[in-house]
This record gives sequence, structure tokens and C-alpha cells, in this order.
Amino acid sequence: MKFSEAYVMMRDQNYHIKLPDWRGYWAWENDTIMIHTKEGEILDIRETKDTRYTFDFMMSDDWIAFPMKDGSLYFPDHEIKTFDFSEACRRIMRGERISNKFWVNGDFVYLVKENRIEAGSLRNESAKHVGTYLHSTDIVKIEPHIDRFYSCIKAIKSSYEFAQAEIMSNDWMTCYDRSLYEDSVRKK
Repeated sequence: MKFSEAYVMMRDQNYHIKLPDWRGYWAWENDTIMIHTKEGEILDIRETKDTRYTFDFMMSDDWIAFPMKDGSLYFPDHEIKTFDFSEACRRIMRGERISNKFWVNGDFVYLVKENRIEAGSLRNESAKHVGTYLHSTDIVKIEPHIDRFYSCIKAIKSSYEFAQAEIMSNDWMTCYDRSLYEDSVRKK
């Protein structure tokens, strides 16, 4: 939903609001918006250090409003949104970490943007293979690609190739929604 709608729900109906990838939330307290960060800090929005950054969030159209229940945040199951592969690709290109409902242990994919680094900064296998062809001050271009993080074995697969079943799936979600989904499955 747009911020204008979320704001009214926050101010008039005592809902808290957040964006899909946030671990924190915003709440209406003491006649102002209080920012509750993922680290547990509480900040008055009027004292934000980077107003442009804060206002950019307000321009988003995917705000989520949720109530408090028994003194804690309450996310009903219907708020866990899944989407198709084309939407997953759009979100990956925006820099979001995306997961699939059927992947285990919180695996996710993410975009590695184009980067240029000095050859002397290459590590491990990359340095071993190209080190003899480059001077340490040569600039190496890293092409944009998608990596997959396998959380159970703490490994990254560079340039991940999606299986056809994954491409046809409508079970993609943001990493934040994945954590809510896993919590709801554990409770059942």
C-alpha cells in the first residue's frame, strides 16, 4: 500500500507499518512517528540524520500495516506474499534478497552488481588463477551476476543458474517474508 494509506492506519488505528525487507517498523507514538530499528533503537523521525533517505522510503508503494497482539507484533499468514519468477527478477534487480518457499534453511539469491577492483584485492582461487597475468594495480571488472547463499553449509554459489521448476514457480518471497513463513510453519 502507499505510505499515505499506511500513515492513516498507523496514526488513526494504532497499526505499525514497515516495508517488506525491514526487520524494524514505524509506529505512531507521542504525536509523531517513532522509528523502531532492527537493532532495537527507537528514534523520533524528526531527528533522522538523513532526511532524503527517510523520505525515499515514504515514496514506496509496498508498505505493510500490522497490529499489535498480546504486546507483540502480529503478522497474519495472509500477509506473507509470494510472487512469480518475473517479479522475483525485478526485485533482485532492485537489490532485494529473494528466497523460494521450498528452499531449506533460509537460502536466498541476490544480485552482485558490476564492480571494479584492483587485481591485488582478488582473493583465494581467483588470485591463484589470474594472479600471474595481472599486476596488483590492474583493474579487474566483475560482471553483474546472481549468487545463491546456502545458509546450512555457509556457502555461496556464484552465477547461480535457476532450475526450470524454480523459473515456473509462484512461490518466491522476500527474505523477510520467508522468516515469517518459517515461523508460521514451526507454530503449526
